[in-house]
Amino acid sequence: MTSTAARVLLTGYVFLGPAIAGAQTSFSSFEADMEGWTADATDTEIADGHIDWHIKRTNIRAAHGAFSIENFIENRNDAGKVWIERPFTVSPGVYDVTVTYKLGSNIASEIGAFAIITNALAYDPEIRSDLALNPHDTTYNGGIYDYVWLDKRYSFRVSSSGRIWVAVGIWANFEVGQTYYFDAVTVSIVPAGSSPTPTPTATPAPGLVEVTPPASRVLASTQDSNVAGNTVDNNLLTRWSGNGDGAWIRCDLGAPQTIALARIAVHAGNTRRNRFDLQVSPDGASWSTVMAGAMNSGTTTQEETYDFADVSARFFRYVGHGSTAGTWNSVAEVSLFARTSTATPTPTPVLVTPTPTATPAVTPTPTATPTTATPTPTATPTPSTVNLTPPGAAVTASTQDSNVPANTVDRNLSTRWSGYGDGAWIRYDLGALRRVQHLRIAVYNGNSRRNRFDLQSSLDGASWTTLLAGAQNSGTTTQHETFDVPDVDGRYLRYLGHGSNVGLFNSVTEVEIWGGAPGDALDLK
Repeated sequence: MTSTAARVLLTGYVFLGPAIAGAQTSFSSFEADMEGWTADATDTEIADGHIDWHIKRTNIRAAHGAFSIENFIENRNDAGKVWIERPFTVSPGVYDVTVTYKLGSNIASEIGAFAIITNALAYDPEIRSDLALNPHDTTYNGGIYDYVWLDKRYSFRVSSSGRIWVAVGIWANFEVGQTYYFDAVTVSIVPAGSSPTPTPTATPAPGLVEVTPPASRVLASTQDSNVAGNTVDNNLLTRWSGNGDGAWIRCDLGAPQTIALARIAVHAGNTRRNRFDLQVSPDGASWSTVMAGAMNSGTTTQEETYDFADVSARFFRYVGHGSTAGTWNSVAEVSLFARTSTATPTPTPVLVTPTPTATPAVTPTPTATPTTATPTPTATPTPSTVNLTPPGAAVTASTQDSNVPANTVDRNLSTRWSGYGDGAWIRYDLGALRRVQHLRIAVYNGNSRRNRFDLQSSLDGASWTTLLAGAQNSGTTTQHETFDVPDVDGRYLRYLGHGSNVGLFNSVTEVEIWGGAPGDALDLK
């Protein structure tokens, strides 16, 4: 048992990392005071004044030591946001910021759970657009009618001229009062690229290519209304659910592949742990177990990596054995990666010489590695595709401010197109009929916001077909992310924006269009 004197030494400290120049870590358990954190709120106005809210130290409950931060919001206006924030002094530069903490919640139903605010940014957060809403992560505690301490972890990349602000709090979205508790808040700040732990935006090591099949080649032994194809739709808000020990979901890769690893996101994976086996088969009948008795970490709703010995197989199967919450097997996303002898393809350029944006490789750990969930960032396109991205003169938009549409093809992540309003679009003229297979899109401030959009194609620029509806970026990276679409012949591509989780502006930094000549790579399966 830790004495009071010893415990105080563990609270509210900041130290410089001895192994990484410019690194610092802060731990706060609020034993003596607010330890540098201050309270703030926005959207608390109502017709007759303001809604009630408070943030204060309390000893009612604590995850570490004897105190925590109590966060209450009445939320009669269905819009309030309350948080604690703290500035950190840094040298000018780009930093990877990791924020972890304990959240005390008694919300036993997914309906009525509030959303969570966590952000790191280069200025003092004051209004709604400064707050990073985490739509996949709410205050739902897994169905327990009492307060439960939930482990939360988020990562950000921040460019700062001298200060970094971190905010942690609640984004209320129902007209009901709720009380939460925050404790053991740890903030780690390291120069970009030197982080000792993997970040959610990490991608598989070079030499791997994603081979996740389309929904039409995913089957399950059992399911409710949450069907098997949901696990490959690049959407963490959907899932497959099958009840019972031994319920399985199967992926047909279409041909034998050297499968190297799987990345799996568990539904409500920040509050429950699924138990499962991973199996492969050459024919869909005879199965070999490549990982037995696996479990997710129970700390994240994002994809986590399960590495096993490389094996040649056409079929992959997840065999569920329930979870810590019951006999249901619920999986949000599955991504499969195969070994390839060519890590970086050299496609023949069309119009634009491709310059794929590489992302850091995953740092190996003995446990499952949280990774990006939706969509899957990829360092390079598949070898069968070429870059069809047109020059800036062939890019137009329905609306824009000073950030023009041509900025999205200048191969510069510091420029962007911005268009305001639901339905604002940006259009790309490929110059001739082309077979489009996938797009790579980088969202402005994509490590703290999620854009909502449709991807459309047209033969003539007048009549449009939607290839991907209701798409969203992952909200964890400013780099390119890959959006796979059904192979289609078209001359024009359009990004149709529906705003983002911070407002009605549609801001995109880069777009790459990949494919081939008309009719290339036609999938007849």
